[in-house]
Amino acid sequence: MQRAIEKFRQNIKSVKELDSIFGLITINYPLLEEQAQEILRAEIVLSVSALDCFIHDLIKQGMVETYQDNRTPSSQFSTYQIPVKFLKLIEKSDRLDDKLAYLENAIKENNSKDSYQSPKGIEYALQLINITSLWKKVASLMNLKAEDIKGELSLIVDRRNKIAHEADYDALTGSKYPIDRQNINDVIQFIENFCESIYKIAQNEK
Repeated sequence: MQRAIEKFRQNIKSVKELDSIFGLITINYPLLEEQAQEILRAEIVLSVSALDCFIHDLIKQGMVETYQDNRTPSSQFSTYQIPVKFLKLIEKSDRLDDKLAYLENAIKENNSKDSYQSPKGIEYALQLINITSLWKKVASLMNLKAEDIKGELSLIVDRRNKIAHEADYDALTGSKYPIDRQNINDVIQFIENFCESIYKIAQNEK
């Protein structure tokens, strides 16, 4: 699971570097601030993408660990369906590394159609690696109320969708929704804390 969190940290680092670029532009070219706000919008989209990618990687690696008997299997894991083409490859392989690689590819292909961004989607996904009572545990680590965490995450994903699918335009006014750098930095920090908390939970519950 270390690979999942390391990749997430690298992705968030890239988002923060974008924010530094926004700062340089607005300091040196203040007349371009409105145009530079597109960078802030990109930060939201990429932050949520980093979250989604992290959950996918965590689930994939956690399920492989479960297959190796290094994690307790959940009922969802026990009924998880692997395509026959991968089952044949796994059965024919003599080396454990090859078996695990085929299993990882099967999980990746299976889950690629799913989005792990919303509270409901993330909760379902983590049940595959036997993480239950997610929001209670995350709330304890983040020192926030569970409902507040789910509410904030839903708002972030909703804004991400407005940007990605509607170019962040308000249909009533025809103008883009206002965006604030400090608010975006808070979003990035929230996602970072959320993912780090989930990683701690996954590490502690095997």
